[in-house]
Amino acid sequence: MRQYKKDNPLSYALGMTLVFELIQSHPKQVREVYFHTKHRPNEHTEKLIRQLNDYHIPYQEQDKIFNILSPKDNCFVIAAFEKYESSFSKGKSHIVLVEPENAGNLGTIIRTALGFGIDHLVLIGKHVDFFDPRVIRASMGAIFHVRIVTYPSFEAYKMDYSSQHFYPFMLQTNQILGSAPIESPYSLIFGPESQGLDDGFLSIGTPIRIAHNKAIDSLNITSAISIALYEATKQEFISKGTHHE
Repeated sequence: MRQYKKDNPLSYALGMTLVFELIQSHPKQVREVYFHTKHRPNEHTEKLIRQLNDYHIPYQEQDKIFNILSPKDNCFVIAAFEKYESSFSKGKSHIVLVEPENAGNLGTIIRTALGFGIDHLVLIGKHVDFFDPRVIRASMGAIFHVRIVTYPSFEAYKMDYSSQHFYPFMLQTNQILGSAPIESPYSLIFGPESQGLDDGFLSIGTPIRIAHNKAIDSLNITSAISIALYEATKQEFISKGTHHE
């Protein structure tokens, strides 16, 4: 058992909640579940074991994997699963991340997107490994309900989804978020945390800026995406008689 690396065929869900989410969405991918010897059985354990038996997923008590993957965390259940590929459904709106850099941010973005009903995520170019256990944990298991595809460049993505309405979010434009409706199916496009999108995106679709006080130079990416998603989806939520919560 070794520390997780990007080229591993397996990844890991750390914690009871994440293991439940994984089994609910991708039971055939789960190879084995491990319980720490300090784990105290409870009703959640009993429910999990019933599911493991139903899907014929092996499980055992073992501390070694916890010492490697989660030595300091209050984690008593880990699932090892095979990485898998996703495909997109037609006509869906997308979040597009160009070279995202931070595992925690990516996990938070995945969870936020799913919360607003967007379950199609695109990663462009060099990007953080979305199967990194840190991403999975930051998403609180939402990643198992989101479809993620990757492209080497934005141009390659655009060729496959030319019918999308593209909205790059950047500071170099006068178009303010909320001044005009966002048309579906849309692609909300965000650049890397360290520098944002380059000027080349000014000629793509409808570039948008999120207005904010001049006391700061920019919003962090997780805040910006939350605001953009709220604006993009609010009419849909209102028409359904539901609320953003």
